[in-house]
Amino acid sequence: MKRFGLMLALVASACVAQRAAAVELLTNGNFEAALVETIDGWNLAEYRTADPNIAVNSAAIVGFANNPGGTAGEFGLWLRSFVGNPTDGLADAVLTQTVAAAAGETYTFSGEASFEQNHAAGVPFLDLLSPFGEVASPTQATFRLEFLGAGGAVLGSASQNVADDVFNGFGYSAVTPIVAVAPAGTVSARVVAEETGMAINIDPGQSAFYDNFSLKAASNPTSELLTNGNLNTPITQSVVGFEFVEAPSGTDTLALAGFANDPATGGAQGVWIRGFVAGDGTVKTSVPATPGAEYSFKASTRWEANYTGGLPETGTETMLELAFLDSSDSVLGSPVTLDLRTVQMNDGEWRNHELLGTAPAGAVSVRVSGIVTGLQVGTGGGLSAFFDDFSLMTTAVALNPGDFNGDGKVDNGDLNLLLGNWGANTVPGAWINGFAAPVDNAELNALLGNWGFGVGVAVPEPASLLLMAAAGLVSVRRRR
Repeated sequence: MKRFGLMLALVASACVAQRAAAVELLTNGNFEAALVETIDGWNLAEYRTADPNIAVNSAAIVGFANNPGGTAGEFGLWLRSFVGNPTDGLADAVLTQTVAAAAGETYTFSGEASFEQNHAAGVPFLDLLSPFGEVASPTQATFRLEFLGAGGAVLGSASQNVADDVFNGFGYSAVTPIVAVAPAGTVSARVVAEETGMAINIDPGQSAFYDNFSLKAASNPTSELLTNGNLNTPITQSVVGFEFVEAPSGTDTLALAGFANDPATGGAQGVWIRGFVAGDGTVKTSVPATPGAEYSFKASTRWEANYTGGLPETGTETMLELAFLDSSDSVLGSPVTLDLRTVQMNDGEWRNHELLGTAPAGAVSVRVSGIVTGLQVGTGGGLSAFFDDFSLMTTAVALNPGDFNGDGKVDNGDLNLLLGNWGANTVPGAWINGFAAPVDNAELNALLGNWGFGVGVAVPEPASLLLMAAAGLVSVRRRR
């Protein structure tokens, strides 16, 4: 038996809604987990030479690595040898693709490569002024063709040292094709384009580039066996807990990098806005939201001297955004935004920011984003910007009984919701808190018992309630 007594005078409660302890909602908000790039047809593995379990951003698919250069919408593989250093260790980058093959068939694997003037794979010794000093270069660039058995074991292989054909500072060259016969038991062939023991040397020009791979069988020399051999199919990128969105697709406006990390907060990497690539980029994530809860989105940012987002003559915009979404992922109301041009300067200093917002009725999720639009290719040195240490905290309001619409108050809004849905067996879209089918005297009990909660001033007794009282809606059994 559920009973209620009608209050003859309703006085606003002076109570404040109880709040839960603040909770971190983001996964990998410090961006320490590795960036995963999905390249159509290929697998790209990046790790520290001494421990393959330690991920590192040693390679990327980018437009400026394409051969021929300057071709919009086409890409190549950028090998970032400078990520290998005495503190963290050397690095490897291994690009592979496996296709069906037949024993006895002759296969030809070819590709192109380019070394910049101080690339470590193209010199016998690192420079005396390099962080390693004048030591034998540990960096090896290799193309390889492997033949695999049914269990994946390598039955035979042939390789080519890329440095035999490519010279530092002379641009792209064709690497001597690898020609090999598949041994007995072969069921597949794997092509490998790798650089191992990658080490920092001296500036300028420490990178290498690969592009335009091909694998053909002698019995059908006009048929290409590789998928996306020219690496021009746009890539997709993901970071644990986050999504990278780039426009045009595959422009690589965003990447993870060690030098993008805010050293004041620890960690090893952050998000790099690559100011020498034109386009748009967004790093974002969404988590479930509670209507009525308050959210705090924090982030750190840094701009280098010539980042176009801080130059008044450019159209580059860099923003942080906090948005609340409904069940169809549509933004409710206006998102909370911060135009970083109002708070950030091109001085190389890290700055911390905070956006605050309250989830409205109907909110299903909350999205945080770091956004750059209209990114232009700058001039001079120091063209980049950086995001790091995203945090989303909530101090959830403990909704009071009778606060059906979840706005933190028990007032006429809740009464109208109750009366408009009296007897309902399905939850209305605006009903956030305390629904149990059917809507009847139990909900009315909750409303009367907490009338005026959170309003802060006396709330007149609604005429509707008086009519109910006159009708004798007191001590009524609720049917379930």
